[in-house]
Amino acid sequence: SEHGRVESERLLRLTRIENGKLDGHVAINIDDVAMAVLEGRCSVPKKEFVTLMDHLMTLPSRTIIYKRTILTAQARILESMNEIDAAIAALQTAYELQTNNAISLYFSAHTLSVAGRLHEATAYLTKAYELEKFSVIQHKDIAKTIYMNIGRMFVAQNQLEEALAVYSEGALSIPAEPRFYLQKTKLLIQLGLNEDARSEERRVGKECRSRGSPCH
Repeated sequence: SEHGRVESERLLRLTRIENGKLDGHVAINIDDVAMAVLEGRCSVPKKEFVTLMDHLMTLPSRTIIYKRTILTAQARILESMNEIDAAIAALQTAYELQTNNAISLYFSAHTLSVAGRLHEATAYLTKAYELEKFSVIQHKDIAKTIYMNIGRMFVAQNQLEEALAVYSEGALSIPAEPRFYLQKTKLLIQLGLNEDARSEERRVGKECRSRGSPCH
């Protein structure tokens, strides 16, 4: 990949190796190549690349982390091929490897939202939110970005009630993030729910004062 190209035959040759193992070196390199492909730095036949990753998943691995890395990389490549359902299937397999970790659910929500399937995306967001209520593994930075993006997409489609639901759940998931409350207030005003908007403004102001910093 450092030369900007991986030939199809080299990928297919790797799939014929039956006694290999999936270790950290393999996982990191597959992830690096996938990123290079997506950034346009390396030309790789995607179909054969996906086949290679399927093969790697059949090999023994010391930890599920390596398999999850392969599946996440595979999902990104499949998404770039507009194979959205296959990408979601890969992420679902990754989730099933560690069902107390919501990261694959967040990635699924992102993939579906980029494909314009916003209602399906919000279902994955809610599943991730419910999981992280009880899991010690948290991904709040990723969650914040995805909640905000999906909310904006709903607003752009003039689906204001759906956007309000997304921002409301985001506020429950990450109560320290003031942007959720501010977006909720704007939507409540647009929906003509002025009293609810004023109540939200008062609550945000109180929250900001309790933190000792102004909200804008």
